[in-house]
Amino acid sequence: MPAIPIIALAATAVSTGLAAKSSVQAANASKATAAYNARVDEEQAKQVEINSRENMQKQASANQIYLSRQKSAIAATGLLTAGSPLDLLAESASELQSNLGDMGQEESVERSRLFSSAGAGLMEGAAQASAYQMQGATSLLSGVGSIGSMGTQAYQAGYF
Repeated sequence: MPAIPIIALAATAVSTGLAAKSSVQAANASKATAAYNARVDEEQAKQVEINSRENMQKQASANQIYLSRQKSAIAATGLLTAGSPLDLLAESASELQSNLGDMGQEESVERSRLFSSAGAGLMEGAAQASAYQMQGATSLLSGVGSIGSMGTQAYQAGYF
C-alpha cells in the first residue's frame, strides 16, 4: 500500500488539529486581553474619582479663602452691612459653588465613560472569542470532511 494517501490523511488531520488549537488559543487571548483592558479602565475610573475628590476639596478650601479675603476687603471699607457688597459676596459664593458642581459633573461623566468602555471591551472580547471558537469548529468540520473524502477516494482506489 503506497504511503502517500496515509501521509496526506495524517497531514490533513494534523493541520486540522493545529487550526482548531490556534482558534482556541486566539479565543482565550481575546478574552484575557478584554478582561485586562476592562480592569485598566475600571482602575482609571477609580483614580479619576479619587483625583476629583481631592481637587474638589482643594478648590473648596481655596474658595473659602477667596471669599474670606473678599469679605475682609469689603469689611475694611465699612460697607459690609447691606446692599451691593453682600450681593457681590453671595454671587461669588454661588459662582464658586457652581464651579465645584461642574468639577463633580465632569468627573462623573469621565467615570461613566471609563466604566462603559470597560463593559463594552468585555462584550467585544467575548464576541471576538466566540468568532474564534466558531472558526475553530469550522476548521474541525472542514478537516473531518477532507479526511473523509480523502479516505473514501483512497479506499475506492484500493489503497485500503
